[in-house]
Amino acid sequence: MAPTSTELHQVTPRRVRWHDHDGQVVIHDPGASTIALNPTAAMLWRRLVEGADRNALVASLMNEFGIDTLTATGDVDTFLAGLAAHGLLAEAV
Repeated sequence: MAPTSTELHQVTPRRVRWHDHDGQVVIHDPGASTIALNPTAAMLWRRLVEGADRNALVASLMNEFGIDTLTATGDVDTFLAGLAAHGLLAEAV
């Protein structure tokens, strides 16, 4: 089940093996497929691993790409929903 909007403020990536390869993050999840993130998603993943919450991810997109709050929020929510769909988010605490 995807996290609710309240839980999205508290999401953390589930512990999986991942590495950076030429600006692209590759996530290795035993028992599941390998997932390659594009540079934008890779930036968000790195920030998430560092402990950024949903609001910080939105701010990162706005600062990096000069996009408005509504667009950045939608992009972050789509990113987090994708991670949740692949089982890559830990339970919110």
